[in-house]
Amino acid sequence: MFGESSLKNMLIHLIVVIALSIGLVLSFFYVYLPSTTNHGESITVPNLKGIHVDELEDVLIKRNLRYEVSDSAYSEKYPSLTILKQYPKPGSIVKENRKVFISVNRVNPPTVPMPNLIDGPLKNAQVVLKSNELKIGEISFKPDLAFNAVLEQKYKGEVITAGTKIHKGSTIDLVVGNGYGNRNLKTPNLISYPFDEAQYYIKGIQLQIGKIRNAGDSLGAPGFIYKQNPAPESNIR
Repeated sequence: MFGESSLKNMLIHLIVVIALSIGLVLSFFYVYLPSTTNHGESITVPNLKGIHVDELEDVLIKRNLRYEVSDSAYSEKYPSLTILKQYPKPGSIVKENRKVFISVNRVNPPTVPMPNLIDGPLKNAQVVLKSNELKIGEISFKPDLAFNAVLEQKYKGEVITAGTKIHKGSTIDLVVGNGYGNRNLKTPNLISYPFDEAQYYIKGIQLQIGKIRNAGDSLGAPGFIYKQNPAPESNIR
């Protein structure tokens, strides 16, 4: 009789212990854990792009969110110290007290070395400037037989040499050849020049030789220039 009572009491105690254990487990998962992890409490991350860092307190802290500056970049489209990127992205659903990582626009733009555009074609210069995050400014033309070839590169009105450090987003002006050379020049005086020397001289100043007429009998000796058209000191193109 005593043995049966003891067994019965032990079973009751065992059942109580099991019930308490189950109750503790359920309380942990459904009461304690949700209360410590803000279970069921979610927040939509706002769009921070373009907002100044001084405004983050009002935008994030009031929403029970935190922030951390992860890096900085540069964009001329936005004022300095404004937000360029963020993670999590706008519209993301997160728990309270979540940290939002942000990228801030620099106060001063980074610098790049000025590329060498001299003697290259204008089209290539435009591509190179864009790839270096530089702007192309005024394009002016200068008499030169190299059509659309870059003759000078200027920054703020002054000639700039390749390798000079300038800020990204800077404007570069270009002087390019018009393909015509000097439109007007004075005809050289070739009278008394030996014919072969006159030929070299004419080609050297980018002019063309017209009709050649012989006067008299040179007996095979090299001829001299005794007359020319246009006359010396005439305005020609």
